[in-house]
Amino acid sequence: MARIDYKSFVGKKYVGGYDYVVTAYNGKDDKGKHFYEVKFIKTNNVQLEPFNKVREGKCIDLKLRKLNKAKKIKFDIIQRNKLVKQSKDSYDFTKIKNKRVLALDLSTNSTGIAFSVGGEIKNSATIIPGKNDDFRVRSHEIIDKIVSSIKKLKVEAVVIEGVYLGLNSKVLECLCELRGMLSYHCIDLNVEMVIVPTNSWKNFHMLTPNRDISKEESKNKFELMTGRPATSDDESDAYLLLVFALEG
Repeated sequence: MARIDYKSFVGKKYVGGYDYVVTAYNGKDDKGKHFYEVKFIKTNNVQLEPFNKVREGKCIDLKLRKLNKAKKIKFDIIQRNKLVKQSKDSYDFTKIKNKRVLALDLSTNSTGIAFSVGGEIKNSATIIPGKNDDFRVRSHEIIDKIVSSIKKLKVEAVVIEGVYLGLNSKVLECLCELRGMLSYHCIDLNVEMVIVPTNSWKNFHMLTPNRDISKEESKNKFELMTGRPATSDDESDAYLLLVFALEG
């Protein structure tokens, strides 16, 4: 077997998913692995890469991948805003301000609720169903508890977040079924259902578009407003949704 001339790879150009040129041979590390300095053509980004990746043309431009990820996030945010865009005056929230209102952050795993009377928020909580693998069973349990609250609190209007169409198909299916269950009972109990676009209430509270970050921001805002920690981000989201409906 011929001995590999590692230095001979310097100067070679590879074209494929990430075009790059091998600019220098950096020798071996303490484990005997050979490394090269490669320069990616699109970004001029320089990285240290192992011999096998260099030889097979499999080096990945981490800078370009990060840029593409950032572009995708920005695109997704624009698409989300287009999907849920509504006129600011599409609903007159003064109609429900003085009513008995229940705001919900719907989910089949847990649902946040917040209740107000005459424009004043009285309480909030998290509804957590039993641990059942069937989301329909969990949804039924959640809706049953919501309906009980509607009856007990004599709720006149329910405020929920619009379904974001950019969710994956499975989550979208679950949420739509859950919302359908709720709609049936609202009509049956003569309770008005008010749907708020996602971007409307989140922009009102200046929450970050990134979902994971906005969850923490939501809980922090809830604690500042109420003086106690939220039981879940579902509770804090329901609370902030209700604040928007009453003040937005």
